[in-house]
Amino acid sequence: MIILLAAGLAALSLALCTVYLQRRMVIAEVSGTSMLPTYRAGERLLAHRRKPQEPLQVGQVVLLRHPRPQGRMSWLVKRVVAVEGDVVPDGMRCDVRPTRQVILPGEVVPEGYALILGDNPAHSMDSRQLGFIPVESMAAVVIRRLGS
Repeated sequence: MIILLAAGLAALSLALCTVYLQRRMVIAEVSGTSMLPTYRAGERLLAHRRKPQEPLQVGQVVLLRHPRPQGRMSWLVKRVVAVEGDVVPDGMRCDVRPTRQVILPGEVVPEGYALILGDNPAHSMDSRQLGFIPVESMAAVVIRRLGS
């Protein structure tokens, strides 16, 4: 009887840990070349879901909901280059389509927004095309790569 109770408690503990991890962690697969050389297509990334009040830091790699989803849930993997209150870095001109908004170096990132950039800017859809990105759309911070 005690063995059955212990086994049941162990199974319940395992189930609760699994549910907790699924709510707190995300596994995403990299596709495309926008994050080369840091991450390659096919690599899997482990990310920690962020709470809305958690501040972002420049240099963090984040998963954000794709602003133009193609049917299924998809993520963009990008690096944070400026957060609210920071100045838009030199050399980062953002020509946002279709609004025709232009964000120039020296502007201040507004509250609740950040700028993101792929590590391979020549092949990346990022703030240069999308403009300031709402911090609330950045769902997770990458912790490590898991491999292919």
